[in-house]
Amino acid sequence: MDLSTVANISGKGSVAFAINDQRKIAGTVLQNNNVYRGFIYDASSKNAISIQPLQGGTDSAACDINDNGLVVGWSGKGQFAQGYQQNFVITFNGTKSTKIAPWFYDAGDVAGSPETFLSINNNGQIIGSNFLAGYGVSRPVIYDPSSASPQFVEIPAPPGFTTVTIFKDGEANAINNQGYVVGAFNDLNTQQSLAFIWDSQNGTRDLNQLIPQNTGWHLTSAHDINDAGYIVGQGTYRNPGQLGGNPRPTLFLLTPQVFPIRHGAGLFELLVTLIIGVAQDGGGIVTLNGVPIPIGPWGALSASQQDILIGLATEEIAEAVNDPGGQRAIRLAALELVSERVNEMIKMLRKK
Repeated sequence: MDLSTVANISGKGSVAFAINDQRKIAGTVLQNNNVYRGFIYDASSKNAISIQPLQGGTDSAACDINDNGLVVGWSGKGQFAQGYQQNFVITFNGTKSTKIAPWFYDAGDVAGSPETFLSINNNGQIIGSNFLAGYGVSRPVIYDPSSASPQFVEIPAPPGFTTVTIFKDGEANAINNQGYVVGAFNDLNTQQSLAFIWDSQNGTRDLNQLIPQNTGWHLTSAHDINDAGYIVGQGTYRNPGQLGGNPRPTLFLLTPQVFPIRHGAGLFELLVTLIIGVAQDGGGIVTLNGVPIPIGPWGALSASQQDILIGLATEEIAEAVNDPGGQRAIRLAALELVSERVNEMIKMLRKK
């Protein structure tokens, strides 16, 4: 691999937090006057753009950039010298900073630390961890620009987790383009931690409840999730076959058996996802809307169940046929196949 520095960025120190598919880099530099300034650096043109703070502010930071070139970061005033300060989350489109919402964090942390870091996906959804200065804890939050009244909304802890405000600490670490958020919750009283996944349909789920039990694993923090649903993070592992010994910190990779289909997917999309992904029996990858999705084994379904799915998919496909007579013929044939197989399954059940 070639190693190169980022030109046109000068100061006491700098850090790059993110790069998009167009090789545009988002980062922050500590200037010689002890002011933080966010920047976008184009690795192709070698040009850098400084992100100016909002009116009245002195500092800015760029935490992430999506493939549309939209940057998320913060703007504030003297937060590193004056204790807890109110700052603002901003987005930057290359020419203008737009204020999103108030933002609090611990002044003792450097820009981009877990309590200040923000991430944005290609749909403009933003996640972060809002620091509650009065309690000394953080909360994972999400901002969805498509909602009726866009604002940062707290991601709740999974069922059964502590509800005591001063003990409940959490962070959102990553969001993919399907809107799935991963992170961690920590109980400061019991010192117990868990990795979570959140989405708007299923809410917050403890990842430990989604893996086989009694394996010796405890997942403590999920750090990233890609568009295919693979999750990486850290946990502890103790060989269940060995007695004694302390569990050791270990990285983990979670591989989805069947990735959750996007919200609002129609029957046709669901069926095509299943059918194409199992063309070679035993699963595979199907790409929908540019997203690779791993699919589980087809062989787990009986021949009748396979025919029913194919018939239903064919019936959905028929709606795209312009000729009314041809559409009717295809739909009838498909539904007759489905009806025949369903009746066969009913007869088999009655014999049992």
